[in-house]
Amino acid sequence: MKEEFLNAIERCISQLIIEIEKQPLSYYTERDLHWRLFHLLKGERIFCKDSALELIHAEFPSINKYSKEYREERKRRGHYDLVVWELGSAQKVANLAPWATADEILSQTEILVAVEMKCWEHNVLPTKPNEEMVDWDIRKLADPENKVQYAYFLNFVRLDFSSDKNRTYYENLRNYLGEKLREAPSTLKILCTPVPEWRGSPIDPEQYWIHR
Repeated sequence: MKEEFLNAIERCISQLIIEIEKQPLSYYTERDLHWRLFHLLKGERIFCKDSALELIHAEFPSINKYSKEYREERKRRGHYDLVVWELGSAQKVANLAPWATADEILSQTEILVAVEMKCWEHNVLPTKPNEEMVDWDIRKLADPENKVQYAYFLNFVRLDFSSDKNRTYYENLRNYLGEKLREAPSTLKILCTPVPEWRGSPIDPEQYWIHR
């Protein structure tokens, strides 16, 4: 069952890559990408099995709490863009009271997959890939205390690739992500795709996964 879930998730990610490459402005914001992937996942029969609660959730909290020194000292939970629960979690959570706390819910849930997404565009590009935009998401996905079984970090880079500067930025980002991947658990997969593809090759989603 676990392998079937992972196959379905990667099939949906590949479909999203193809769609955004063919029509980049169909998904104007990062949030559009979140919900399109959510919709694609909901279209997979395996996620439509009868269960007490939904298996796919948006903005789901992490177990661990973190502080961000540049904002405040008080620790807060991180949130994943999307998660897929293990099958048994839905029944366990259904037995809780409707006013159950986050701690109570998290104690009953097992996350099979967590997904983080980034849409890199002209108006959000830092001088270089940095801790706030990359390391934070990888930290949530890779932290063993969060007990995420499989994790995906999806990066869509929507730039004018007729510019040498933008092509260099993309390559630097991809290299940086590759460095972070080598430090992370083997259960993390990282995607970095240019939008639109400037090399003129046929769309092949497999070529955009970063390898260790």
